[in-house]
Amino acid sequence: MKRSEYRKTTFNIPSNRRLWDTLGEFDALMQYVEAACISYEEKHKESGLSLEDFLESEKSKMSHPITSLAFDNPRGKLHDLYLIYPHSCLDTFIDELIDDMRELGFVDFKLSETNNVSRLERLKKALERLDIKPDLYDFSMPIYTYYRYVRNSLNHNGGNENTDVKMQNAFKELSKMKDDIDARFNYLDSLTACNSLNFGDYVLCTANIKNIADLMVVAIEKKVDWNNFYLSAKRYPTIKKIKGYKQDRQVKFIQNTILNNFSIELSEEVCSKILENTIAHFE
Repeated sequence: MKRSEYRKTTFNIPSNRRLWDTLGEFDALMQYVEAACISYEEKHKESGLSLEDFLESEKSKMSHPITSLAFDNPRGKLHDLYLIYPHSCLDTFIDELIDDMRELGFVDFKLSETNNVSRLERLKKALERLDIKPDLYDFSMPIYTYYRYVRNSLNHNGGNENTDVKMQNAFKELSKMKDDIDARFNYLDSLTACNSLNFGDYVLCTANIKNIADLMVVAIEKKVDWNNFYLSAKRYPTIKKIKGYKQDRQVKFIQNTILNNFSIELSEEVCSKILENTIAHFE
């Protein structure tokens, strides 16, 4: 399903755009690395040499040294490492989303104080307190949870027994939803075995994170009260220059600022109200 088909709105916020841009750039980089690895593996296979001897033979062709590897499946190791960065990006998104929510008028917004759950789950609960209920897929949070346990295990050099049990249970739950997941994301080489990752797992993990963030943003739009919204001089330092504009130009400035930051074109009537609110908040 195309992004526009499930969003049904152009509305967006800075934190979500940055998340999509950052993960999109990383996706492209990982695709390049994956293609290079496949090419190199094929070259190794054609050589008929052991991996250690093949790397030794390649040293003379490189401008930098190639160290012998202590494991037999280097691409598999890379697949493990791929999963760490998307979760870091998600943490940044959550921090920035809190700022965006406050800018949109939810001035006291913060994560829920719920214990023993992830920051994403705390964000979801905080939104629900405002009656903002993202229309997530049944498998959205289970996919996130499974890959979070895998990430935790990798970050702690194999995790612990408790983490491993949680990871295995999460994988079992996802296995029951595999057909629905494949129908939505169509990454048939993902979720092949618990804690045995391939490139499809990385693609599914990042696609799911972006989808969750997107659906949260779509739900947020429905609760934004544009009639009480204003542009703060702290976040938009150039806003005070509109004092010297004629009213029609002031309204257009507001309209363009909203469009540039929230990807939605509001009517002149609504923008006139936002202009009134904005001027009222000038120091």
